[in-house]
Amino acid sequence: MDEANRLKPDLVVLTGDFVLETADSIYELAPVLSRPNAKHGVFSILGNHDLWTNASVVRAGLEEAGLSILLNSGIGLNIGQDMVFLAGLDDGWSGQPDLNLAPKDLPQGIPTILLMHEPDFADTYSQDMRVSLQLSGHTHGGQVRIPGLGAPALSEYGKKYDSGLYRVTEMWLYTNRGIGVIGPQIRLNCRPEITEIMIVKEKS
Repeated sequence: MDEANRLKPDLVVLTGDFVLETADSIYELAPVLSRPNAKHGVFSILGNHDLWTNASVVRAGLEEAGLSILLNSGIGLNIGQDMVFLAGLDDGWSGQPDLNLAPKDLPQGIPTILLMHEPDFADTYSQDMRVSLQLSGHTHGGQVRIPGLGAPALSEYGKKYDSGLYRVTEMWLYTNRGIGVIGPQIRLNCRPEITEIMIVKEKS
């Protein structure tokens, strides 16, 4: 998290899968995740593994460390002279995501940044013209990438948009490779990633 702080972020988002086999592990991890010093705070959503272990325990651990969790909810953020709406959804694979709940108080014309754990749901949420950017994780970039071929094995709902920046209709999507692993403890041609995204106003 020292690396994240060196970027002097306005906002830090965490896109889920904090635990793998034991939900109680969150009590060791969450204090580390709370270290980023962001002007507008640190916000998180849960991933499929958080739900598959014990979502209530994971949420409690994050909240105990002072981390804000967006669960089909959102918050308006005043950044400079402008406002953006940050929305976070329940996990798309095993939860009950509902975008209509998240931005129910969204003023007209305010761009929405959407946190959704699995990137391939971008095909759905790109149809909502309120959403300008979706931020996802889930795939770990495949962990192993073969030059010219990409990742030979990818997670469900992470096969289409597995790593990096995409344009999905009028919406942008960024899939972060994350910093952990699942299955074989290996990464090859797929380094862990902390992503810095600079958002600028579109020229008229």
